[in-house]
Amino acid sequence: EDIHHLEKYIKDQNLVKNLERLTQENVLYNKDSGIETIPISSHGDGFIALLSTLHHLIRSRNGILLIEEPENHLHPRYLGVLIETLFSYCEELNVQVFMTTHSFDLIKIALEYPENVKEKEMLLISKMTTDGTTVEKFDYTVDEGLRVMNELYLDLRGI
Repeated sequence: EDIHHLEKYIKDQNLVKNLERLTQENVLYNKDSGIETIPISSHGDGFIALLSTLHHLIRSRNGILLIEEPENHLHPRYLGVLIETLFSYCEELNVQVFMTTHSFDLIKIALEYPENVKEKEMLLISKMTTDGTTVEKFDYTVDEGLRVMNELYLDLRGI
């Protein structure tokens, strides 16, 4: 069932051109010459990382998903796809996501994504800093985070 959710999402988002079918082992492409089968393992790390994140998100239904620095394996094009996916599926699947990142771009994309109050309320950016002895945590709403980044030119990445 999970693989069908992945396939549907990939097709709906047009992430993979000419996707015919997704299986546990392969990606089947619809080509002019017929169906071409390529092992998932032959695809790039970014594609595999995105599939893995989607898979774990779907499996976390009614629970929590922890994601550590997803940008390390994603092509920059997929950063926006990741954020859109999280916003789209978290509510539907009732999943709360905690994500760590050092990526300025990922934070910026996440802050710029919400289009309404409901989506803005789904996101909280927490920045942690330390002086070597004490750790401090600062929380930012979407509007506060955008102000800090765009008007004050401060970095929200923290430790």
